[in-house]
Amino acid sequence: MEQEGIIRLSIFFGLFFVFAATEYIFPRRLIVKGKARRWITNWSITILNTLTLRLFSVALPLLAIGAAFDAQNLNVGF
Repeated sequence: MEQEGIIRLSIFFGLFFVFAATEYIFPRRLIVKGKARRWITNWSITILNTLTLRLFSVALPLLAIGAAFDAQNLNVGF
């Protein structure tokens, strides 16, 4: 699937705008603190989560390869 990234981003931003519009039109509670600060915090968490998952997708296979080399050097396993 060549367009997976575009499809995922389109769905993410589409749902984001739907929920943002719904929150704006039908607020569930009185806004005490600034909405901008809350959105910046939420976006920061989203970006940090994405970067962490990308890092793990690179680091975990490298850790497995390192463990295999260590096992081979110690004559452990098959």
